[in-house]
Amino acid sequence: MSYLQKIADNYATDILGDNAIFYLGEIYQTYKKDDEKAKAMYEKIILEYKDSTFAIEARKRYRKLRGDIN
Repeated sequence: MSYLQKIADNYATDILGDNAIFYLGEIYQTYKKDDEKAKAMYEKIILEYKDSTFAIEARKRYRKLRGDIN
């Protein structure tokens, strides 16, 4: 996780920036069970990386964590 966080912090505009943020969200959601941090990561993808290949999946997961869908 520290490696992914370092990429997200220092190389956010690089080609792997959105990957690192999405994977951090996935780790927070699946393994750490920290839905608030996962939502924050997914929201960052939605707002800052609109053209990302992860944008649609991040939007789905964000809505699920927020309680909009089941």
